[in-house]
Amino acid sequence: MYRKDLIKNYDAIFCLGSNCQGIYYIKQHNLCCGNNPTDWLSTHSLPLLIDQIHKKFINFMALENLSIIGVDKGNHAVFDPVYNCASYHEFPLNETLEEAYPKFKETLQRRIKRFYSTLDKSKNVLFIRVSPYPNETEMLTVLLNVLSTYTDAKINLVYIELKDNITEMIEVGHEHNLICYLQFPTGENWLGDYVSWYGFLKDISLVPINCEE
Repeated sequence: MYRKDLIKNYDAIFCLGSNCQGIYYIKQHNLCCGNNPTDWLSTHSLPLLIDQIHKKFINFMALENLSIIGVDKGNHAVFDPVYNCASYHEFPLNETLEEAYPKFKETLQRRIKRFYSTLDKSKNVLFIRVSPYPNETEMLTVLLNVLSTYTDAKINLVYIELKDNITEMIEVGHEHNLICYLQFPTGENWLGDYVSWYGFLKDISLVPINCEE
């Protein structure tokens, strides 16, 4: 599958990490249908993320697993070693981990519920996974199969590999007719390469069935 095959109307567009880059750009292009459980988190392990999607995020970012690992722009950097996931935006420095957790948990549960509800109602869904790890391509079919158990929608899955040694978007393609494999320049910071994101998203449109925060 190639980029041209993605040009259509979608009921929902979801990002699946590994960082905030994907959700940032789909919001910039007005393609966001509401935050999902992994938005604004760093999900470093695709196999563990697949496991969480399959389990409907049970015990994901559970308080007993969390620890503070640093500071990031006015928030605690918080890490869940069980699922190799980090939060940099949800735990203010003026609150303890325990004080901030109830609000975080409430938001997370709302996003989980909306994620599966939206999947259940949708007919065309686009998923985007951004990662610097090329070996994740081996898991894309597994990811697609797990997502398909929660929806009758036609799913398109885009894998964007971030690479240091390229200067523009490269269409690698994929043998599966529902998976598109692209490579983007890493960029100078977490925002990556704006030109590549614009080229990827400019012809994609969203007619959302659910657009809550």
